[in-house]
Amino acid sequence: MISRLQAFAGDTRGNIAIMSALMSAPLLLIIGASVDLGFYTSASSRMQNAADAAVLAAFNNPRQRWGKRKARVDALFHQNVGSKAGSGKYKTRLHGYRTRRKLVLTYTAKAKRYSLFANVGDPGKDRVEVKSTAVLDYTKSRFPKLAPNSGQAETSNK
Repeated sequence: MISRLQAFAGDTRGNIAIMSALMSAPLLLIIGASVDLGFYTSASSRMQNAADAAVLAAFNNPRQRWGKRKARVDALFHQNVGSKAGSGKYKTRLHGYRTRRKLVLTYTAKAKRYSLFANVGDPGKDRVEVKSTAVLDYTKSRFPKLAPNSGQAETSNK
């Protein structure tokens, strides 16, 4: 019996198969996580670019009524973001304020994030939210500018 165990321990055939089987699960997990992260960053950057374009388009016709402006801005956002970013169902909000010297508009968009590892990772972080703010300063320029630090995508668990 001992000679059989020594022969089995000394036999090196099949070592690669065992190591491959043990390393395939972590390797597939790393590949899946990187694909999931790529989908998230692609969706958030696409949403951020669309939100930036939408908030700048809100300044296009200053005499337009708020309802028509909101509808046009939402249509532009949905056209630019397409169906590849997140789920295709977005909650959007355009709001702003006006003073004697400037007009500030903020466009916020939220989307549900679908994850490959929803049950493995943190299932609470299932939303992507982007926010874009543009300012039109009447004393300095006729053209609106994006506010610094306005475009920040973030995940939330709301």
